Amino acid sequence: MKKLSIFGVFLVFMVAGIFFSGPSLKLSLENFLSPVEIEELLQASRMGIDEVRGTIAKRESVVPALKEELKSYLRIPYRSVMEKGKKFKKVILFLHGFSASPKEFSPLLETLSDEIQIPVLFARYSGHGQNSEELSKAKARDWFFETLLYYQYAKIVGDEIIVVGSSTGATLGYWLSQQNHVKLSHLILVSANFSPKDPRAEIALWPWGKEIALLLAGEERSWKAASEEQSRWWTTSYKNDVIFELMMLLKHVREEPIKPIQTKCALFYHPEDAVVSVKKMLHHFRALPCATSEIFDVSKKRPELFQAFSKHVLAGSAVAGPELTTLRLEEIKSFLK
Repeated sequence: MKKLSIFGVFLVFMVAGIFFSGPSLKLSLENFLSPVEIEELLQASRMGIDEVRGTIAKRESVVPALKEELKSYLRIPYRSVMEKGKKFKKVILFLHGFSASPKEFSPLLETLSDEIQIPVLFARYSGHGQNSEELSKAKARDWFFETLLYYQYAKIVGDEIIVVGSSTGATLGYWLSQQNHVKLSHLILVSANFSPKDPRAEIALWPWGKEIALLLAGEERSWKAASEEQSRWWTTSYKNDVIFELMMLLKHVREEPIKPIQTKCALFYHPEDAVVSVKKMLHHFRALPCATSEIFDVSKKRPELFQAFSKHVLAGSAVAGPELTTLRLEEIKSFLK
């Protein structure tokens, strides 16, 4: 009996050893930029404001299956003139969320741009605005690189950079604020994604996590859009391979050391967000040492207007609707004063 007990303990340790030595998802950004990407960043840093639009258009023109209305672009405010070689005082850089597109908050930022006369640079991440196949192939490292690239473009356009990020775009904006030689005047995070609301998503980061997750969730994920616009502006079906990329991105940002920044920061969130973990969102935002910090609990104004999707996508005609979008517009304008 004693021998059997010893054998049982040995067996438990052996199984545990096999489990914890199993493959796990890892993302390293140490020297992650390729020579081609480094050159693209250097070229971006050398160009003038007159070249930005053409450079972005050329970059987008070779992207497969990219919908015309969902391309990245630089929007100049109505009644404003882009003078040759002259930068704007300020520029807004918008970073959209996972599976969304530059149109995610439309017409919020277009209206904001016209009302306060600041241009908006709408970023677009790899795989987004394309189709299921292209999003399924997207890589987290590319999203980090593209965040740096669009920041370089924004630096050319305006002296002061205001970053507005939604969901995973907010996470990437948070990461951007921590990079060397990056200076942001304002950082506006909307429904920032540091972990999905469903804790089972973290299984993907365990040893053998990818294998376990595929067994539990299958190879593909699909969901129903809340409106016709959302069905056009989001990708609603994709392989879970890209979810593993997303989980590695979140883990990397959560674990990166934090340093103080001379930036005015704001977080907009709904306490009943059904997509991301509100607890982790608030924890990581409060851990960010900003020049000033404000937290906006959007549920306190017109709570009857919120539906399931609009508790995460807090602005835009596709999900939130005109009244909630107007509320967010006034709050952001007040924050930027």
